[in-house]
Amino acid sequence: MLKRWVVSPLTSADQIRERQEAVQDLVKYEKLRSKISDKLKVLPDLERLMARIFTYSVKSKVKAFYVDMQAVNRLDEFKQLLECFEELQSTMNTLFDNFPIKSTRLL
Repeated sequence: MLKRWVVSPLTSADQIRERQEAVQDLVKYEKLRSKISDKLKVLPDLERLMARIFTYSVKSKVKAFYVDMQAVNRLDEFKQLLECFEELQSTMNTLFDNFPIKSTRLL
């Protein structure tokens, strides 16, 4: 994701302002920043997990579907990914309720 941001930077003034507001809020509220950081440290690498699930779905374009252990494992990975996103969303909502954030990008 970082590579994508470096290769294709924002060109819209409104998007740049939104990002600046988000950075200002994170700099202003150190407690919020540290809580977000702590939460992100315990999560698995979501981008890698999504890429692995996508790669599997592209490779397995078969007409007949059968359940084997590999398919079950991939479904478990997908379930884990969804649970991580749900947990992250609820945590962030709880955190942002406690701080007067101006940035719409963080919400």
